[in-house]
Amino acid sequence: MARFTIYSKEGNGIRHSGEPKYNGTYLNVPYVEFRSIESPTLINWEVGDFVDYYRTGFRYKLYSLPEPKKQARANSYGAAFVYSNVKFYEATKDLEIALFRDLVPEDNKIHFSTRPDVTTFENVYGIAERIQECMDDLFPGKWRIEVYSTDDGDLKALFEEAKEFSVSNGSCLDALSQIYETWKNVGWVHTYDASSDVDVITIGATSVRTESNTTDAFS
Repeated sequence: MARFTIYSKEGNGIRHSGEPKYNGTYLNVPYVEFRSIESPTLINWEVGDFVDYYRTGFRYKLYSLPEPKKQARANSYGAAFVYSNVKFYEATKDLEIALFRDLVPEDNKIHFSTRPDVTTFENVYGIAERIQECMDDLFPGKWRIEVYSTDDGDLKALFEEAKEFSVSNGSCLDALSQIYETWKNVGWVHTYDASSDVDVITIGATSVRTESNTTDAFS
């Protein structure tokens, strides 16, 4: 079975090498999980430590510090400290962290950005702009939210159809999920633009939930 290396966030140190399991479901945040990491000493984890998982082509990062189970004195044997179920998330974890607030492009000073509930009447392009504003507010310059460019008249008409849109006390990931429900089956894909070092969400690039993209869980 293939082994993957966990690097320190700067990339110049190795935390562990092991065999993770990948977990991903359509329209949710994928992650790779190391079920058990044994070490003779405490591991100096940092938020941002990462795994490059070549099977998907993405980098997965540590978003919270694992807590160890101490089984013996340090350096007394190889499993003195055990870390269980250590998860490294794809960058789309940011979408789950960023709240979907009432932020709009070219602020007209009338919105209420601290409200936990957002209700509006817009098309897919308008909601994409709102998600962009929320992501820029917390992760400036890191994300680009766009709508799939297409010559398909029916698909463009779907994107341009204004509808009532509501998210209650949710995240930007919740807003993307609500797009899928409001404009039936208008999903999204995540890519990484290496030339600009920006993560990209393209709404509408994938519109059908299929067997191949619904559930992926494998070693």
